[in-house]
Amino acid sequence: MARRRSRRKKDYTPPPDLAHDGTGQVDTPARTAVIVCKLVEQELNVPIPCALVQKISGVPPRSQSRTLTSHSPRKLEHRPDSGPDPREGRSKITRNDTAAIFNHVDNPATSMKQKGLPWGDVARDAGVMLPQTIHFFPSGKRQVSEYTIRKRCAEDEDMINAVAEEERELTKDQAKNREDWRVEQQEERPYPEDWFNTVHCDEFHVGIGTQTTNRIKRKRGKEHRYAPHNVHRKKISSKDVKAKAREDAHLKLFNVFVLVGYNYRKMIPYDTGKAGGKMNSKCYTEQILPQILDDFRSQGLILVHDSDSAHLSEETTRWVKSNNLKVLTLPGVSPDFSVFESFAAPLKKRFHAVRSASYEGALKRFHKVFMRDIPQESVQNLFNTYPRRLAACKEREGQMTKY
Repeated sequence: MARRRSRRKKDYTPPPDLAHDGTGQVDTPARTAVIVCKLVEQELNVPIPCALVQKISGVPPRSQSRTLTSHSPRKLEHRPDSGPDPREGRSKITRNDTAAIFNHVDNPATSMKQKGLPWGDVARDAGVMLPQTIHFFPSGKRQVSEYTIRKRCAEDEDMINAVAEEERELTKDQAKNREDWRVEQQEERPYPEDWFNTVHCDEFHVGIGTQTTNRIKRKRGKEHRYAPHNVHRKKISSKDVKAKAREDAHLKLFNVFVLVGYNYRKMIPYDTGKAGGKMNSKCYTEQILPQILDDFRSQGLILVHDSDSAHLSEETTRWVKSNNLKVLTLPGVSPDFSVFESFAAPLKKRFHAVRSASYEGALKRFHKVFMRDIPQESVQNLFNTYPRRLAACKEREGQMTKY
C-alpha cells in the first residue's frame, strides 16, 4: 500500500516588492495591495483592520487613506497627463511681450507721460495683448495683474519704476549763452591743468523742502537713468520750490558759502539778515570776499562764481576791480559748469545722515563732512576731467549736461 503524503497547510510567500519597506514613496505594488484589500472587504462584507492591511502591504494607515482617495494604484509621476490645470493661468506674459514693453519705453519718441502710466497701460501702448487668467474666488476670467507685468519686466529686462532724473530745460537764448561761453573757455583753457588755479564757489543752504518728482518705467543703470529721453525737464524745479519755502519762512536753515579748488577748500558761514538766506551784494562784499582775498592774491587763484545778481551787481564789480581780484563768471543757469555742484548731492546726503538740533551743531556737522569726509582726490579728479564738461555742452548744443 502506497504511503500517502500528509496534507499540511502552506503559507503563500508574497513577492519581495509587494510590501512597502517604509522608505520613500509607496510603490505601485503596495498601493495595489491596499486597494485590493479594500475591494475584498467590500465583497465579503468583512471589516479588515488597517493594521492587517499594513502587515500585508507595508503601507501605514495614513498613507492607506491617501492611496484610496487618489483612485489610482500608480504614483503621481506615473499617471497619464490629464491636461492643463484649470487653476493655472491660461497664458502668461512672454519674453517677447517684455521685450516689446522695453523697446516702447526706451524709444526716444515715447513721451514722459506715457512712461509714467500704470504697467497695464504701458503694455497696451507697446502693442502687447494682455492674457487672461482663470480664477475661482470669485470665479471667472480676469486680465493679468499689474504686479505680474512689473515682475516679468523686472526679471526679463531689469526694468523698474524709478523717479525720473530731472533736468531744467533751457531757452534758446540761455543755450546760446552757454555755447558762447564754452567756445571762449575751450580756446583759453583747453587742457585740464589750465583749470587748476580756479576755485569754484556756491551758496549752500541746509534745509528740507518739498520735491516735485516723476516716476517712470526704465531699465536699471546710469546709461538709462541719464538717457535724454528719460530725463524730466521741468519749467519749475525742486530748487525753486525750496526758494519759495525759504522766502515764506517755512524752511529752517543755515547758510554757508563754499569754495573748492584743486588744492584749496574753504567754508564761510554768513548771515544776510533775512529768512530766505538769499545772497546780496553787501553780504558778498563785506562777509565773503574779504576773507578769501589774501589767499587768492598769494596763490594766484581765480574765483569762479555763477551769474547771481549779488555777483554781477555794480557794488560787487567795483569791489572786485578795486581789490584786483580775478573772477570768472559762469553763464546763467549752468550748474553743470561748477565743480562744486558735482559733489553737492553726496555732501548733503552725508550731512543729513546725522540730525542736528541747533545751529551750532549743524555748523559743526557741516564742517566735519565738508572738510574731512570729502576726499581731495575726488575733487582733483573733477578738475582733471573738466574739459569733458565743455565737450558735453557742445554735443548737447548748449543744453544742460549730466554733470
